[in-house]
Amino acid sequence: MRLSDLSLIAAGVLSAAGLGLLLAARPNVLAEPEPRHPITDEMLHEAAARANSTGPTIDAVDTEGDKVNLTKLTEGGPAFLIFIMDSCPCSMEAQPFFQRLYDGFGQKVPFVGVTDGTLVQGKEWKAHFQMTFPLISDPKKDLMQAFGAKHSAYTALVGKGGRVVKLWPGYDQAMLGEMKAAIAREAGVPDPKVSTSDAPTKPTSGCVF
Repeated sequence: MRLSDLSLIAAGVLSAAGLGLLLAARPNVLAEPEPRHPITDEMLHEAAARANSTGPTIDAVDTEGDKVNLTKLTEGGPAFLIFIMDSCPCSMEAQPFFQRLYDGFGQKVPFVGVTDGTLVQGKEWKAHFQMTFPLISDPKKDLMQAFGAKHSAYTALVGKGGRVVKLWPGYDQAMLGEMKAAIAREAGVPDPKVSTSDAPTKPTSGCVF
């Protein structure tokens, strides 16, 4: 075999090896799936219309037997409400991000979960997700209707005196950042660093209540 032929073979082997290394070095990036329940323009419009309205009162007992009174919670600052559907995969996926927000504020801002499950189911939910803020039960979904929370994973920031600062019809990375900044601004506390890089990048809501 001639030297030139050996050179061509060697060059081919090296090229193939280089291509293999290049492909191996590429990150294995999977496309983000489409949301089960994408946030529509109509949902955004309806949620935006709730801003600056007067929210309903809440006077309930949570899963631990403690009183939750929204008027008292918002006497000196805001409270953040999270609407949860028991056993809903959308609420399950969203819950860790809302817990991170709560942890990020170091319990300086009251958070309240509102579930359509019973108190017993709510207690199981809290234990499963290691949820450390109060959870109240609303099986008739009166509070969901009163706040305009049509789907699970809706959230509401209620300001001082019971004014609805904003209603969010779901979440994604950008919206979680917006929630965090709005809570900090309304509470007059520093905007904490909270990791949401693993949250969806596409606006996603939850199942219909």
